[in-house]
Amino acid sequence: MTISVVLRLALPALREGRLAGQVEIVEDGTRLTVRDADELLDAVRRHVEHAAPPQSPGPLGETGPRPEADTPG
Repeated sequence: MTISVVLRLALPALREGRLAGQVEIVEDGTRLTVRDADELLDAVRRHVEHAAPPQSPGPLGETGPRPEADTPG
């Protein structure tokens, strides 16, 4: 599973070395304001947890349905 976000950075914060600004979750258009990278991660994690029930991780730590292997036929 992957999640796509658009991060609109605030230039003053970027000059200070922070990833701050507005985050948009592409899938549903949710917009969040974040002040730093930790807040960004927390906000996206919370959004994902509320959007879908937890699933057991796959062999690479991925969650969600596993793709079926192509079989010659």
